Amino acid sequence: DCVIDSHALMIRGGYMKFVGNGIFSEFPTLKRVTAKIEGIIREEMNAIDGQDGGNDYYRGSCCYARILSRSDLPAADRYWSCTLIEAGGSAYLIDAGAPAIDLLLRRGVDLTAIRALFTTHLHGDHVNGVLALSDLFTWYFKKTDIDIYLTEQRGIDAFRAVLGATLNGALCDERVRFRLMTPQTLYEDENIRVTPMPTQHMAASGLPAYSYLVEADGKKALFSGDLSHRLEKADFPSYALENEVDLLVCEMAHFGPEHVSPYLARCKAKDVRFTHVFPLDKLDAIAAMDGRYAYPIHAVSDGDVVEL
Repeated sequence: DCVIDSHALMIRGGYMKFVGNGIFSEFPTLKRVTAKIEGIIREEMNAIDGQDGGNDYYRGSCCYARILSRSDLPAADRYWSCTLIEAGGSAYLIDAGAPAIDLLLRRGVDLTAIRALFTTHLHGDHVNGVLALSDLFTWYFKKTDIDIYLTEQRGIDAFRAVLGATLNGALCDERVRFRLMTPQTLYEDENIRVTPMPTQHMAASGLPAYSYLVEADGKKALFSGDLSHRLEKADFPSYALENEVDLLVCEMAHFGPEHVSPYLARCKAKDVRFTHVFPLDKLDAIAAMDGRYAYPIHAVSDGDVVEL
């Protein structure tokens, strides 16, 4: 699948793996190499008082989805769920599993460009990074300005209580705003439109959970959030069955390929990426699914970038 010798050599040497057409995922060895290179460049830039342009080279007329982390359980080579969307020079987060702020910093993301965070539900693997992010945005990264959408008022109250205790009451509601996500909530600015779609992931507890439809630059991406176990509640995002979407990012921690296959046969996505995959033996099954449908299917890895 490689057309460039350097790509083939790096795959053969165990530095990265092929994910999809034009998309490669770095292994830890390559990440250490690139981190050293970045350190050298940063030293030289600091020596001449150079300015760091952040990730502006990534942003423009296109929309990007960057899978910062995608795991159901953390491990040495993967973290909890967090996806960064870049559009029109701004950035937006879907979920903030730990260690979200660390991943943003390590990847050189311009924190002042992040305008909103949308959580899918109030489980720790999706929100444990909210506290550190909101804490640092409050007292250290003082040029940031963000709306943080949580799915339950008790979550908002709890995060605000902990922040109030650790910051001695010095909250900054003008820049770090906690907001309640509801089925009627619609987020829209000059770059992006985000529409919540309820799922049944927490229906047994009577609690809310959401998928998100993201529209930007004439493109549509649908993020499933977590769905019901074995899809018993038939909550695979119906929008993707009735409408074309450029990208579907779907979890596979709570069901297997055998449960989702009937929906994939009807899905109108142009590209399907499975994330939040657990247990990891599902990865081989996902790879085997590619080619069965009218669109590519891949499992994502931490650090993957998808351009729409």
